[in-house]
Amino acid sequence: MGNASKVALVGATVELIALGQAIRRALPQVQVVIHDRDREAMQRAQQVGAAQRAEWHLPSACQGAAAIFVAGALSELELTLRATREDLHPQSLLASVGLPAAAALAAANRYLDAGQPFFATRLSLSPALPADAAPLHGAVWASTPRASIPPDAVDTFAAFVQQLEAQPVFLEAAEQDGIAFAVEELPALVSSALLLALSGDRAWAERQWMAGEALNNATHLVERAAQLVEPLMHQRQIAIHWLNQVMLQCIALRDALQDEDKPAIERLLRKAQETRAQWLAERRMGRRETAPRVEPQSNWSALLGLLVGERAAERLAGKRNKT
Repeated sequence: MGNASKVALVGATVELIALGQAIRRALPQVQVVIHDRDREAMQRAQQVGAAQRAEWHLPSACQGAAAIFVAGALSELELTLRATREDLHPQSLLASVGLPAAAALAAANRYLDAGQPFFATRLSLSPALPADAAPLHGAVWASTPRASIPPDAVDTFAAFVQQLEAQPVFLEAAEQDGIAFAVEELPALVSSALLLALSGDRAWAERQWMAGEALNNATHLVERAAQLVEPLMHQRQIAIHWLNQVMLQCIALRDALQDEDKPAIERLLRKAQETRAQWLAERRMGRRETAPRVEPQSNWSALLGLLVGERAAERLAGKRNKT
């Protein structure tokens, strides 16, 4: 692959833009190429330093890439797998980012050879970053590898994530989907329901002019609404469970108001405030579990070298560079 490795980003999502910025900061020898059907989105990604090059032609964007990361929709993942499978290097690493894990793994098993490294992942960015921090500093990268891929590839992916200052977490597909839905898709659903409730009568024509930053902050996730239908249909029972839990909390608050139970109202709202403060504090401190130790195996350094170069691969493997 020459002296410069290449990473392809398919989809100009917030997560992939942060990933591109992190790669360019931590691994300057790696060329980052981004593809998106929206040309303006690709241009914006370049402007914020997420990629050196934008490529409209999907196969060209992925050709010769040591790693390909795909976000957006399952249809985008399937298109990428179909377009690239004939030309993939056997050790090229592919990963979905933000898609339902079980469905993404099923697509990989349909289109890829058994040993081709593939990970279904969710990248959870830190909610509060210092201005000078790396884009993935404090991020948690949850991943589910294909059952058929070699341990070397799993070690490689873990080392790659750590090099970008994120923390790898490996989960079963069902566990990843359940956790991710509750903290990613559910907030967007609740935001959508809030906006529909507020805009569902004639008074909205006047009410909207009083709506400002508070409503904007509470409903900005509605912009993801078009992407929610597919995850909802793949995880209907999970969605129903969490929507029921949200409704139970709304009912508890409504009942306390109806009963004029001021102490109950205070308890509910204080608990929410305290829970949020604790969550943000925990995220700033990072996960307490020790990051998994990466053990060098038979082809591990060669595979990692495709991503970060031979010297960096040896350093991450704990080897001493030759002088």
